[in-house]
Amino acid sequence: EGIMVYNRFVEIGRVCYVRYGKEEGKVGVIIEVVDHNKVQVAGPTTGLKRQIMPLNWLTLTNIKLTIGRGARSKSLTKAATDQKLEESWQKTGLCKRLNSQKTRRNMTDFDRFKLKVAQRKKTETVNKAFRQLKREANKKK
Repeated sequence: EGIMVYNRFVEIGRVCYVRYGKEEGKVGVIIEVVDHNKVQVAGPTTGLKRQIMPLNWLTLTNIKLTIGRGARSKSLTKAATDQKLEESWQKTGLCKRLNSQKTRRNMTDFDRFKLKVAQRKKTETVNKAFRQLKREANKKK
């Protein structure tokens, strides 16, 4: 009995992030598998219209909604609100990383300077604490 290494399968109800094309940056749900490299996605709560997309334009997430095959917009919206899709999406590492990238992209020169100063201060504090612990350890020997 082997342990499953991969758990983000292309399946109906799998939530995905569109990372290429006209709809880039939107979150959708797979509602139909067309063939081995195309799926039909929709995101009525995120503004993603029902359409067929190649899989290599999408990033699959760990979130899976329980919906039927070819679910209509109304039942998809209901499933998304009942299963708290937006809340779970905000908790994913992908969403956090995208938000972080967006924040850094919108930084001004002064914001970057303040960040550099804060990082330097943090490093200094950590190193000071480390040296203190090292001194205490050497005294005990």
